[in-house]
Amino acid sequence: MIKQPKFVSVGGNCQPAVHIRRISGEQEIPYVFDWLECGIEAVSTLVRTEFAGFFSPTALTFESVDGALEATDQTSGIISRHNFKSEDREHVEPVVLSLRLMGKRFMQLLRNDEPVIFVRRWIEKDGDRREEAARRLHELLQSYKPGCGFLYLQEHTMRSPIVDGNHVVAFNPRTTSVDDWEGYEQIYNSVFRRAAQAYEYHFTATQPSALQG
Repeated sequence: MIKQPKFVSVGGNCQPAVHIRRISGEQEIPYVFDWLECGIEAVSTLVRTEFAGFFSPTALTFESVDGALEATDQTSGIISRHNFKSEDREHVEPVVLSLRLMGKRFMQLLRNDEPVIFVRRWIEKDGDRREEAARRLHELLQSYKPGCGFLYLQEHTMRSPIVDGNHVVAFNPRTTSVDDWEGYEQIYNSVFRRAAQAYEYHFTATQPSALQG
């Protein structure tokens, strides 16, 4: 019997993290990409470099957007809309430290034996039809954590989920207004269930006993 995998967001914005918490019922310490807007290539770079220079205070620019302070890491292009409440050094430095510790925790997750399905939602800075980039990111994550699952949410083509081993590509339509930014619960319920099924089937099929039988 396999241990139930946990879902962990790898961006591109905070929508996947909202549903991970809703479905799991857990309000645990957030993972580093949960509340950030990040391009898919930036995620790959941060993993490869183990978050070197992540959110360096000297590389940050700040802008007030809709009453909130938006911080952009100019090195990676990653945007934080939830972490920074002030540009003052006394505030910025501990927030940066917290983000870097979350990056370290993410790398620890990649190196432990906890079963994980990573979730990535397409955002505009990823460009058109970035399913190839999602596949490369999954391969990178698997080089650290063999067997990890991956759920890629795209909004370009309305179709049934495509399953390739433990890699699932599913349709996730764009919401129609600011008020429903969290997305559609029924769709998330369905695609999370499909990704969990693919993970379990792939895990079972690749076990030595199954291969020998």
